[in-house]
Amino acid sequence: MRMKDVLARTGLSDRAVRLYIENGLLSPRQDSSYAGRKSITFSEEDVEILEVIATLRRAGFSLSDIRRMQEDPSCAREVLEGHRDALTEEIEQKQEILQKLSAIPADTPISCRTIADGIRASASSQTIPKEDSNMSFRELKTLLQRRTTSLFTFVFLLLGSLGLFSVTLRAAFAKTRVLVGGGFQLDYAFHWESLVTYMGGFIAVLLVLAAAVCAFAYILRGKRSLQISTLVLTVASALVLLLLPAAVKEGMFFYEFIDYRFSFMHGIFFSAEQWFDILIQFLKFVPLMAAAILSAVGLYKDEPR
Repeated sequence: MRMKDVLARTGLSDRAVRLYIENGLLSPRQDSSYAGRKSITFSEEDVEILEVIATLRRAGFSLSDIRRMQEDPSCAREVLEGHRDALTEEIEQKQEILQKLSAIPADTPISCRTIADGIRASASSQTIPKEDSNMSFRELKTLLQRRTTSLFTFVFLLLGSLGLFSVTLRAAFAKTRVLVGGGFQLDYAFHWESLVTYMGGFIAVLLVLAAAVCAFAYILRGKRSLQISTLVLTVASALVLLLLPAAVKEGMFFYEFIDYRFSFMHGIFFSAEQWFDILIQFLKFVPLMAAAILSAVGLYKDEPR
């Protein structure tokens, strides 16, 4: 039986079924095609297990409790009694709240405050609903729409940090060995002297990563100070790169050139002139400049909390 048929029969979602499989509650047959795509086939027994799981989940049993009963049926009584006691306690607490609500006179003017005052003691033992803390897809979509420039800022900073780290790491610790017939091989070896020499490059990487963290935190929290920190850290990383010693810049340029040489851009645009070498060195500043500009624009365009 295929997934769509199982979903129609059990009333479960695709995500729920895959969650139960990942948690080891059932093990349907999984086949991989020549393209590497997995397909799941369910037996009648698998479907019956899913129906049992669905019923228990609707009754409030946890995944761990269900797995425990599957692995050791002798503990089912213990799990049942534990779940029953928890439900009894929950019902008693809600019953107390219901009694407090029923005790409010029908002819008395009420408000949010008077209702809360009447049930405060009874409701204090209850937890805040998860949906109050967990962000829904709609809320996430709205949030990203309000802070679009900061989202692109984060993407540019993430790409910039990855590219800069790759170049700095190879420049500091890699030795290039040309292979017979073309191509090359990198041999890595850690040396404290190289780390000290290229410390400026690694500091720039850390500054860009810190800026990316601030940008991401701003997307979620909406504090203007995080947006300002993103801009300051981005500019600081660019200044550190500009102030690197000439020897360090030369070592990094070697791998910047190799990256460009083996990219699709080499076949589109290339020149042997000196200005082209300067252009290649400038490329690492592109994501930083884009992030700085977007961050500055976001200070005026994005909607804070």
